[in-house]
Amino acid sequence: AAEKWQLAMEKWKLVKMEAQARDGMSPYGDVLAPASVMHALSSTDLVEVRQVEEHVLGARYKARVMETANGSLRVEYLLLLQSSDFHSDADFLSGKRLTEWLCPHDSDHVRPEPPETPDWFYSCLQPGDLVELQFADGWWPVTVSVVLDAAVSFEVRSDKPDIFPGLSCTATASSLRPAWQWLGPDGEICW
Repeated sequence: AAEKWQLAMEKWKLVKMEAQARDGMSPYGDVLAPASVMHALSSTDLVEVRQVEEHVLGARYKARVMETANGSLRVEYLLLLQSSDFHSDADFLSGKRLTEWLCPHDSDHVRPEPPETPDWFYSCLQPGDLVELQFADGWWPVTVSVVLDAAVSFEVRSDKPDIFPGLSCTATASSLRPAWQWLGPDGEICW
């Protein structure tokens, strides 16, 4: 399983480098230190933003880069709305997407969308594996605690008291993905 994982990462690295070369970017333009992230991202790029606020700490939400300036970037979240003060479904449906200026804390704070989950991934999961759970329109870090039905359903939990405290639930494979980690040029691996 580890060899398949390494091969998938190497394949992703090559695909990413080829795409960047086609787009006129340096092969590692979007995996550099935070200051370099801004240079590699252009408006309309889709990214994932790791949240730092207490109630969503560690969760990742999809956003579109709107503009970059002075080491910061403005993003518009695709599924987060500006107001949480909704009184009816009509209020929710008319809500505007949340936009904010970010100053990335590290190279994994704002990252390109991760690759698709490999088909074989779920059959390799074991208790103790780190994964991400799709919940409340974001991806939350959790740990597999029990494999209920190989490659189909799993018990997952949050091991970190500051991230999703007390979470323990049954999850289907479609609501899980690898705990993708975006590494910089020091590791020479994109994902």
